[in-house]
Amino acid sequence: VMLLGFVLLGRSLEERARLRASSDMNQLL
Repeated sequence: VMLLGFVLLGRSLEERARLRASSDMNQLL
């Protein structure tokens, strides 16, 4: 259970970072 939660947390953080990166790129353009 701990491992599953850790994986879900990692995915959520990765998704958030990806969205932030895309938004920053849009602002630069």
